Amino acid sequence: MSKAMLKTKVKHLATACEPHGFVLDGPFRLKRIVPHIDQFIEVQPGHDWLDGKFTCNLGWKHTADGVAAEDVYDHVVNVGWLVGKAELSMGHESKADLEASYGQLKSLLLHTGVSFLNGIRNVRQMIEMYEDAERTSNPIETPTDPRSFFGVDEGWKHYNLAFGYKVLGDQDRAKNHFNIVVEQHSNQPFDWVKDRRQKCSEALVSI
Repeated sequence: MSKAMLKTKVKHLATACEPHGFVLDGPFRLKRIVPHIDQFIEVQPGHDWLDGKFTCNLGWKHTADGVAAEDVYDHVVNVGWLVGKAELSMGHESKADLEASYGQLKSLLLHTGVSFLNGIRNVRQMIEMYEDAERTSNPIETPTDPRSFFGVDEGWKHYNLAFGYKVLGDQDRAKNHFNIVVEQHSNQPFDWVKDRRQKCSEALVSI
């Protein structure tokens, strides 16, 4: 079955998810903007040996820094993890396969995926979940662990936490995370590292 037909099903998903605030944002992606967070539902067609298969990821981008969200997510969770099946792969080789897969995905998103994103639709909720998880010593084993919600990379994690605390008015914690970025994660000679450090330095002056 062609990817054009899969795109049509994504449009149908957008209609189904519209009451929850999602809109179509490209041929395979839905988007919802909430305060300081852009949330996404993205269908990903397979390529090469995965041709005829597709999966679906939930992703988000923190926007508390005031920088427009790019096509790079701060974190991604495959919908399969929400039902304990690791990454979920669905078929669209035939019309029957596509119809069955679409029904499965629509049900999974409306009953589980949207609820998951609703649970992290504001910075305070996400930080509270992060802080609770940080009190444990268990290793991070799944992408649904809140300790990954601000980013897997340590530099970006502290950057996003810093701006999160800043918008919540917690200046002490914000300063702590800004300083961690500047002092521990700003040594690489890349423009994006320099830009990130500059953004943190400016934020420290403004607090």
